[in-house]
Amino acid sequence: MYIKRSITPIVYELLKDFKIVSINGPRQSGKTTLSQEVAQELGMAYYTFDNESTKTTAQNNPNNFIKQLSSSPCVIDEIQMVPEVVSALKMSVDEGNKAGMFLLTGSADLFKMSAIKESLAGRMVSVSLYPLSFFELNGKSENIVDMLFDDTLKNYIFDKRAFSEIVKSIVTGGYPSVQNKSQRSQESWFESYIEARIEKDLSLIKKVSAENKSEINKLLRILAANTSNLLKYSSLSKHLSIKDVTVKSDIEILEALFLVKRVNPYFTNRGKREIKAPKIQFVDTGLASHLIDADPHTLIVSQRETLGNLVENFVYGGFKFLDIDGFTNFLWHFFFWRFVFAALNE
Repeated sequence: MYIKRSITPIVYELLKDFKIVSINGPRQSGKTTLSQEVAQELGMAYYTFDNESTKTTAQNNPNNFIKQLSSSPCVIDEIQMVPEVVSALKMSVDEGNKAGMFLLTGSADLFKMSAIKESLAGRMVSVSLYPLSFFELNGKSENIVDMLFDDTLKNYIFDKRAFSEIVKSIVTGGYPSVQNKSQRSQESWFESYIEARIEKDLSLIKKVSAENKSEINKLLRILAANTSNLLKYSSLSKHLSIKDVTVKSDIEILEALFLVKRVNPYFTNRGKREIKAPKIQFVDTGLASHLIDADPHTLIVSQRETLGNLVENFVYGGFKFLDIDGFTNFLWHFFFWRFVFAALNE
C-alpha cells in the first residue's frame, strides 16, 4: 500500500534552492521510500548505508567516497550510520556550490550525535517525516492549519467516523509497517522496533552502557504512561533512582531518535514558555499505546483518562506533521495552553 506523503512537494522545492536537503524522522516512517521516489523522479543516484559494502567504503575513506558521489546529484540514505562523511560533505558542497547536490535521510538528529563535530549550517535544510498522519491514511491533503487561520475551516465538511474506529486508529498509530496487520503482528512489530532503537540506535547519539540502555527503556515506558501530561523531572528521577539532569539528558536522547517530543506551554511572556514545565508527547500514538499495553476495548470501557491523554497526543500528531517550514502559508509554532475551571457556588 503506497501513500503519497504530504511533504513530498516541499522536498522538491527545497532541492531547487539548497545544496543539501535532509529528511529526518524515526526509523520506518517512510524516509527510504520517499527518497527513492525523489531519486527516480529527478534522476539522482541512490546510496544507502544499510548496505554494508557502501558503509564500509565510506568509513574507510569518507573524503574520496563523497568526492566520487559529488559529480552528480545523489541520495544518501541513513546518513547517521557514517557520521565521518559530514566533514567531506561540507567540503564538497563548498567546492561545488550548486543547489540539489545531496538529499540525505537520517533516523537520528545528526547534530545531536556525539560523533559529529562539524556544522552544515547555511548549506543544509531539514524536513521531518513522521509516521503517517490520520489525514494521510485517509487520503486527505487539506492543510488544516491554513484553514484555521484563514477562517475556511467552518465551511469544511468532515467525514463522519465511529468513535470506536477513531480509537482503533489511535492504538494502531501511523507507522506504515503496522497498517492492516493483526493485533498480534502489530505487538510483535512494536516490540522489535523498540528493542532495535534502544539496542542499536542509542549509541549513535551517546556512548551508553547496558545499564543506561535499561534505564532509558524504563523511562520510555514511564513516559508513555504519562503522555500528554506535564513533565516532572524530579518525580521521574525518583522512580528511576537517577538524577534530574540525567532524566533530562535521557529525554533529549529519545527526542534525537524521534520517539518523543517536549511541547512548551503558551504564555504571552516568552521567557515563561522556556522555563515552565513542558508536556511530553509521543511521535506516534501506536508506539505509546503498545508501551502501556492499551487496546481499544479497554480504553473505551475502563481507561477513559488514559484514552483522553492518547486522544490529545493523537491531535498533536495530526498537527505536528504540518509543522514544516513552507508547508503552510503562516509561520506558526506548537504550544499547549492550560486553564483552570473555577468552581462556582450558587
